Amino acid sequence: MPRLPLGVETSSAGSCYRLGLARPEVVQNQYSLVVRADDAEVLPLVRSESLAYTPYSPVANGVLAGRYSNGERPAPGSRASVASRADVLLDDPAMMRKIRAFDRIAVEHGVSSAGLAQAWLVNHSVVTAPIVGPSKEAHWQGIREATELTWTTQLADSLTELFG
Repeated sequence: MPRLPLGVETSSAGSCYRLGLARPEVVQNQYSLVVRADDAEVLPLVRSESLAYTPYSPVANGVLAGRYSNGERPAPGSRASVASRADVLLDDPAMMRKIRAFDRIAVEHGVSSAGLAQAWLVNHSVVTAPIVGPSKEAHWQGIREATELTWTTQLADSLTELFG
């Protein structure tokens, strides 16, 4: 077997090559302004391997859609009511203060919170395309806003300051 270039041998491509497997081309994980587990290891790998990154749940089961900003709870049977991370976010007072500040930033920019959350992903340098799952006509508003919002460095910096 030919030796792979230094650095590739320990990568996922190198592992696939050694095992005779097809190389992965797409990473699809939950990712949003409030669910950022991929930042440390997955996104650097996506960059280094030139993989597509298609995150799902851009509004974090409605948490970033403004639905629960004032203490509301998810309706029984809703996506957020069965999502394990939604309760953790909703029960965290510090996170909820950030969510309310996020809602104010969205208003300042003339979009819904859902639109701003999706715009952040649309403008993220590593994201190929966010996966959205509109189940109601009203959900399309945030998608339209995300694609129409003029993204600025100032807006990106505001969200980075807020959420890291």
